[in-house]
Amino acid sequence: MPELDIGEGAEVEHGMLYRLRKDRHFIHTAPAAEEGAMAAITRLIGPQSADLLSRLCGLDFDSYQFPDRNARQSSVAKTRQHILHHDMGDLLAYSLIGARSLGAYLWDTISMAGRELGILPAGAEALAAIEQH
Repeated sequence: MPELDIGEGAEVEHGMLYRLRKDRHFIHTAPAAEEGAMAAITRLIGPQSADLLSRLCGLDFDSYQFPDRNARQSSVAKTRQHILHHDMGDLLAYSLIGARSLGAYLWDTISMAGRELGILPAGAEALAAIEQH
């Protein structure tokens, strides 16, 4: 995500990104482009993504219990989320869809849990590189 001053906007892959305040951004997309924009910012990708989610959710993320191209609704870090399992080739990938009002809390909680596993956030360029493979 580009570093923006409050009130500033920048072009991103799926539209325009505006920084409204220190902890809030707004993405303006073209009609029907919102799915691509959401997918780009809500994914957990990589070999440890199931381990990370297991620390925050009571679901069984074993591939037999929760296979690729399946969805579940559950509590993740005490927030109600739709969890979509959609691998990217050989990489495990999950999307979380839930209330926007809890997004910052969920991001912080996932980030803290991920640090223990050595997981780091990746930007749009890293995600694009992953999608090309």
